[in-house]
Amino acid sequence: MLTTGAPALSDAAVNLDCRITQTQEMGTHSIFFCEVVGIAMARDPDGLIYFNRAYHNIRPARSAG
Repeated sequence: MLTTGAPALSDAAVNLDCRITQTQEMGTHSIFFCEVVGIAMARDPDGLIYFNRAYHNIRPARSAG
């Protein structure tokens, strides 16, 4: 379970826990605008995310030190 109580996929690279702040109907689609309230990331994720018009590898942040 995530911060909001929503279920999460245990084998997912990343689970974003969000609260819906606004919805908007566009033609046949519903657009959800959400506030991220929690992130659960796998210890060693393997995947891609599309952000800022490009694909990026998902990997854990490097610790300082």
